Amino acid sequence: EVSLISPKAQKQDNSTLFDIEIIITDRDSVQLRAGYSANADIIIRRAQNALQIPERLLTFEEDSVFVEVETE
Repeated sequence: EVSLISPKAQKQDNSTLFDIEIIITDRDSVQLRAGYSANADIIIRRAQNALQIPERLLTFEEDSVFVEVETE
């Protein structure tokens, strides 16, 4: 179970990385060691007609994320 996904990505070499935390519910069937990595597609929620904003337009400050809205 995914318990946390960092809202801010980190660039490393040619990869985009997100820190995550998971809860392993079946510990008997999983063996983890330091240095393991994985690739995953994680779908948190699906929404139709949702506004998508490129990450480069977001401003990150501490634990908050902001976007500037242009008004007339």
